[in-house]
Amino acid sequence: MHWPSPKHKPLRRLAAALASALVGLAVAAVPNALAVLPAPTAVEYPIPTASSEPTGITAGPEGEVWFTERKADAIASITQAGTVKEFPIPTPNAEPDQITAGADGNLWFTEPALNAIGRMTPGGEFASFPVPTPASQPTGITTGPGGNVWFTEKASSAIGEITPAGSISEHATLFGSDGPVALAPGRDNAIWYAGSAGNHVGYVNETNGAEGETTMGTASSEPDVIAEGPEGAEWIGMKAFSKVARYNNLFSSPGVEYETFGAVTALIEGPGQMLWLVTNSFLEEFSPVLGQEINLYQLASTPGQLVEGPEYDIWATEPGADKIARVVTNAKPGPEGREGAVGKEGPAGREGAAGREGPQGKQGSTGLKGTAGKVLLVTCKFVKKGSHRKRVCKTKSVTGSATFVTGAKAAAVLSRRGVVYATGAELAGHGDGDIELVISAQRRRLVAGSYELTVRAKVHGRWHTTTREIAIGAAFVS
Repeated sequence: MHWPSPKHKPLRRLAAALASALVGLAVAAVPNALAVLPAPTAVEYPIPTASSEPTGITAGPEGEVWFTERKADAIASITQAGTVKEFPIPTPNAEPDQITAGADGNLWFTEPALNAIGRMTPGGEFASFPVPTPASQPTGITTGPGGNVWFTEKASSAIGEITPAGSISEHATLFGSDGPVALAPGRDNAIWYAGSAGNHVGYVNETNGAEGETTMGTASSEPDVIAEGPEGAEWIGMKAFSKVARYNNLFSSPGVEYETFGAVTALIEGPGQMLWLVTNSFLEEFSPVLGQEINLYQLASTPGQLVEGPEYDIWATEPGADKIARVVTNAKPGPEGREGAVGKEGPAGREGAAGREGPQGKQGSTGLKGTAGKVLLVTCKFVKKGSHRKRVCKTKSVTGSATFVTGAKAAAVLSRRGVVYATGAELAGHGDGDIELVISAQRRRLVAGSYELTVRAKVHGRWHTTTREIAIGAAFVS
């Protein structure tokens, strides 16, 4: 529910006055009815390398905070005490942008200038993995619930996925021309993204490849940042308007929009299930319950990206000042709950009577022989026609020597080296022995090469599973 605030406009006027009158950390007025934490203090730590332009920031695996230095081509860490350690990237002109801590204990970051994804161990060993699509402009990055790292491809309107070993697969966004710039993990294994250019928000399911996408309620809002908030809701910040939008899990209800102090350029969930935003160069504390800001702070320098640190504080990059800021929120974890009493043991249940012996089963019928023939692979995609989307399908021959058992009910999985590329819900056997597989969910872009096609068909009440190797040529994927 969105609770309107009668003090919203006075709060904005007061904040504007504070911006020009105070130096360091200034606190805006909040409604008297709200419980307010003690005013936080801010500490700034200079980066040793001048003109480094710190950009992305993430919490590290050992309690430290890591950030990228875009102009210095480096990855750096900072301790709680403010000690900075820099690691130069061996490849020149990498221009690292956003960064995330991977499930494998390494740091992963985007390299838009190299069209690659970088990886660094905490000890400073680097590796770089080129994105298959040329000039894709990888930008945002996050770690998925399954352990893989996900990133946006702004120029090619796709979402990329990279394994800890460096294998990359790509997922085109549903509407196309989205220009996704930021993404965040969500509930039910979904990876959410904000499509700034297309004014869309969408998701890709990490487990089954299911996708969803919708248009933002405000036209030309430029959704630029995204974060998972309390209760698994996704929050999207708008760069062209002073608003944030809240979406429930997998678009189970329409998005709800709330006003903020200014255009939103950074967004995270912080201590106490509060949202922290960067709006009009201010640091804003926003209540998801009330749907409005409750605190507004002014740092000595304009904050860039944000992350919650290990001590319930907020860390921010300051690209224009070559500094890292730490905002102490004074938030503390609540007391540990008392252990519940042990329940009484229930009485033992009575032993059930022995069951009667069943009749002997009938002898099974002789197995069926499959027929050899061509595999006809059918792929479908949606093409936008005006305001409507039309499904267009293509059928092509893949191979000429595969033998399968087919029946009225069948399903198929197309995989390669243990990775599922597509699944088929319809499988039709032709009189000449040809097999027609209709791809109902294509998870990854097909490339020429050898694949395993597993067919599971139900014939005369029994399921038969057959796996054969098939070859997909360049003519099919072109």
